[in-house]
Amino acid sequence: MRKFFCIIILFQTTLQAQLDNPFTISGVTFDPELFTFHLTWETDTHGIPDDLQGGISVQYSAPSLMPPDIAVYFSLPTSDTTFMIPDVRFDTVYYIQMWAIHEGAWGEPDSSSTQVIRVSSRIRQPVSFFNPTRSKDTIRALENRIVLWKDQEYPLGIPPHEDTIIAYNPPDSVLKGFSALGTGIRFLHPEPSLPLYIGFVIDKFPSNTVHIFRDSSGLLVPERSTMIDAENTMIYVKTSNLTFPFLALADTSRVKIKVISDTASVIGSDPLFDTVTVSDNAAQLSWSFFSAAGGEIFKSPISSGVIQGRAGSIICEFPYIDGSKSGIRALLTVSDGTFQDTIVLSRRGRRENHDLFTIPEKSITPIFTSTILDSPGIKNCLSTLFTISNGSYDKSVFRLFRWYPHSGNKESANKWVEASPSNLKQFPFKAGDLYWLITNKPTLVNLGKGTTVPLKQDYTIYLKPGPTSITHSVLISAYQTF
Repeated sequence: MRKFFCIIILFQTTLQAQLDNPFTISGVTFDPELFTFHLTWETDTHGIPDDLQGGISVQYSAPSLMPPDIAVYFSLPTSDTTFMIPDVRFDTVYYIQMWAIHEGAWGEPDSSSTQVIRVSSRIRQPVSFFNPTRSKDTIRALENRIVLWKDQEYPLGIPPHEDTIIAYNPPDSVLKGFSALGTGIRFLHPEPSLPLYIGFVIDKFPSNTVHIFRDSSGLLVPERSTMIDAENTMIYVKTSNLTFPFLALADTSRVKIKVISDTASVIGSDPLFDTVTVSDNAAQLSWSFFSAAGGEIFKSPISSGVIQGRAGSIICEFPYIDGSKSGIRALLTVSDGTFQDTIVLSRRGRRENHDLFTIPEKSITPIFTSTILDSPGIKNCLSTLFTISNGSYDKSVFRLFRWYPHSGNKESANKWVEASPSNLKQFPFKAGDLYWLITNKPTLVNLGKGTTVPLKQDYTIYLKPGPTSITHSVLISAYQTF
């Protein structure tokens, strides 16, 4: 049901006998701090009765076509008045009309006795915070969109802080990459205060990218301690710093990150640095750099910092780590208070010498590599044994086995395959593959040079259907060849 609001202010003047509307509105204003309307008018006193009265109606839905029902009578010797109406609506168009009344008949307003005024959002409001006798106190301002409150940590007996909250809207250029969730605020006298809560009531949360920001001379700095009260659709922060304006914004732009260094390179023994440039619509980007050996877990950051402006460079200095066995893991995290992005700066390690395998005499010994070898062929990896056997696979010198399902043993439960002169290509030494070696004499095996597996992406090992685990007892019969 549509509701109409109307208030009548009646005043008495000396007019002639004819019931015409003699009023012409010359001006109307609204005071957003005092919630009052001020109306001025002129009266044509020619030919109207002496006891004619006048009234003022205020409506926000449409001009009245019928005389209003409510009237307040009073006498005005002047041609202006200031009055209030209850529950004033902001961002609303009001119709101000002046009526004439005589002996129960109404003189309707015409265009000269009707004025339209828009009551815009309140832009400033004096506030006093907080009541010194209350452990908890809440102050609301600017149409209840701004809420200030204290908790029990705020000492009792502190005299109220007197200030004025002013609506604040920065230039559009400052808000690039943001979506404003209402009007910001600033304090007229931003003196330091005890920590208090400042909250923005917003109509709807667009996403979890909502934050309170501070405008520091055109640089929007996030309040990283911003909290969300979803039930009351409010975001708030606890602060004692009232210096910079407060804004409720949804960040719509992620940090732009560019790695200058060649992170695909393989680490050696030289000092290692990476240069990363970052830029964003928000200021004070925080970053942390983590680094550890490839097989270890990150603990605390190696270095961290804050870029004061909206853009800058980050120098990531790697600590000295022997990365030859497993490489070096490294991550850079960058946060603008809303989004956090992670850049992988890990490096593969260079292994000039593989870990040596000591092969006992006539003992089945597992051998494997966790490295991507430069030359993974069996003759290169077992060059010592092939040299002894004059370059050929000689079972009297050594034997090599693997569990290898393939088309030739599809119908057999036994998937063991032994190397032979005709199938040496089935025995490349790849990271993740397991082989079993037996030698006729104690032997040291060096599989050769290579680089560690990549740490920036998955290293995939494809397993064929069926069992993939074996025990020494499976190959006991191999002893019989020596």
